[in-house]
Amino acid sequence: MAFIGGAGRPSNAAAGLWLIQEIMPRVWARNPWIRRHIIGPGWTAHRLPQHDDRIEIAEAVGDLAEALDRVQLTVAPLRFGAGVTAEVVESFAAGTPCVMSPIAAEGLPLPDELEPLVAAGADAIADAIVRLHDDERALRLAADAGLATLAEHASEQCVIDALREALPPRSI
Repeated sequence: MAFIGGAGRPSNAAAGLWLIQEIMPRVWARNPWIRRHIIGPGWTAHRLPQHDDRIEIAEAVGDLAEALDRVQLTVAPLRFGAGVTAEVVESFAAGTPCVMSPIAAEGLPLPDELEPLVAAGADAIADAIVRLHDDERALRLAADAGLATLAEHASEQCVIDALREALPPRSI
């Protein structure tokens, strides 16, 4: 499992600390074997007050897609912020499901198959992480649904069409 986000952004710093201090102890109470990767600049063991050996820090990665290939899922437990969360989109684009808070899900057109990945509160997020981590079929369905959602709503042609609608035609 991975958390993606630089510690320099206040929303990521708060989410990372909440994940380590509140969510992961609940996850480990249910499944102590789940390892956690924190990917993003600015994270150090010193910055994480409750550092655990099951947490691996990768401050910089050359290829995020390659890093996501090594995990089953990501988590985006944002508590504040606005707009579409790039980390969730990156995860979906890599075919990696993402458990997310309602804040992290804002602005994303999630189909019914991805709604169970949206959870509010530390207990609900921990439950969603363990449920998804331990269910290979649910992982595959969520990965496919994430890829399909991006293809439907964020493809190159979708962006071009949206820009055509938003911008006035050029007058010659």
